[in-house]
Amino acid sequence: DANVNPAQSMGLTQTLPSLNLTIPLLRGYGADSPIATAERAARLGVEASQHGREYGTQRAVSSAVLVYWRCLALRHQFEVAENDHQEAQEFVQAIRGFVEQGQGEPLALDRASAGLAVQNVTLARSRAADEACRRELDVAMNGDGIGELPLPVGDFPEIDENAATRLNGNLLAENALMRREDIRALSLQSAAHAERVRGAKDGMQPELNVLVDPRGVLLRLSQSLGRNTQQGQLSAALAGEGEARINLRQLENQVRLEVSENVRGVHDAISNWKALNESAAAMKIVAGDAERRYDAGVLTRQEYRDVQGEYALVQTQLVQTQFQYASNLAALHLALGNVDADENVPVEVITAQFRSLPQF
Repeated sequence: DANVNPAQSMGLTQTLPSLNLTIPLLRGYGADSPIATAERAARLGVEASQHGREYGTQRAVSSAVLVYWRCLALRHQFEVAENDHQEAQEFVQAIRGFVEQGQGEPLALDRASAGLAVQNVTLARSRAADEACRRELDVAMNGDGIGELPLPVGDFPEIDENAATRLNGNLLAENALMRREDIRALSLQSAAHAERVRGAKDGMQPELNVLVDPRGVLLRLSQSLGRNTQQGQLSAALAGEGEARINLRQLENQVRLEVSENVRGVHDAISNWKALNESAAAMKIVAGDAERRYDAGVLTRQEYRDVQGEYALVQTQLVQTQFQYASNLAALHLALGNVDADENVPVEVITAQFRSLPQF
């Protein structure tokens, strides 16, 4: 009978025990089995996604802060333009009065009117930029950008020249590589691809089975012929791992560049601010003196108006340097991964982060 083993044919009718073992160090059953590595890769992928979302939140908060600083700058510049336009209107009215009384040249009135026309365009552009930015700020604050628009108030961050001199770009960059959530996300993605490579390599191994019964021990070694499927899986896993490593290296280089550029931007903004702040202080004195001299009849109305225009120009440029400092400061915090944007963190704490230079 084909179903009777040799022992039973000799009169032994009792079933004999047997043991079939698979060696766990070969394909499919070790720590690097496709199932085990796929599970670890999945966990790493989930963790990477969490860090990616955290960086997305940090980026959104930083973008909203940048919009606020830009709106604050445009608002201040609009106020300067509005005040200068008012002075230009008063100047034209004064010149028109002189001409009507026969005390001025019509050419002077034409010149003043042309200057006012330019001021009208400047003021209209400044008003449009202010309204557009406030609309953008409303959207950033979860509004619809249609109803009553928020009005940016407050001051720019205080410029800290002493703290800026202590900024070490290389040290900050290395610190950023350890703190950035997007760096962590890509690192975990790279580790997940490495797990897939280990699983794919395990799939290339032969499978060894051990059969033990009273008649002896049987070893069975099996290997797929051709192994085209396994080889394709391994090639795909290696390609994914290589691409992940390249992306990680590129991001690390980008982070170093961002930190370096923002540190340089902070220093440039401070240099520009120092020069313009001194100029604005001097022009403020000049403008006050010009007003007194005009009232005393020493300066002409045109000379007084020229001083007013120069002072408004310096004020506008000073606001721009303050925005330059604030925007580079916000970008530096994001580049360093130094943005605490957790939902449980109070708004006051979040905004305070963007008002001072990093301390590490």
